[in-house]
Amino acid sequence: MADLYLADTSAWVPYFRRPVRRSLRERIDRLAETEELATCDMVRLELLRGARDDAEFLLIEAGLYAAQALPTSAREWSEAINLGLRLKRAGVNVGAPDLLIAAVAITHQALLVHADADFEQIAQHSTLLTEPVFDLLPVA
Repeated sequence: MADLYLADTSAWVPYFRRPVRRSLRERIDRLAETEELATCDMVRLELLRGARDDAEFLLIEAGLYAAQALPTSAREWSEAINLGLRLKRAGVNVGAPDLLIAAVAITHQALLVHADADFEQIAQHSTLLTEPVFDLLPVA
């Protein structure tokens, strides 16, 4: 079991929106209570940029305070670049934000909590550890 869990945007968005599955809320809340929940600058950017109004912005910002912020330094950027090159050579194309989030998780040895299939592809070609939460998302 990991000591640190980096929650991706794909896990946070349904956490903040309604309806939310109680099981997803409980998973994120439990990680926050045990101080194992983490975030990073790219996730903050994606979440806060996507806020629909000032009230939602404040709700998201307050929720992110429950997570420890993992730094995104030259080390993480370098890992993201190298990861992107490896994936490209393997015929896998994922976006730069996902590469950076995965690199932060890898360099900080955090398990990535997500609902984004791209991270499962990244994990197949790297040391990224994942916890997919597709089954915890609200039914559309």
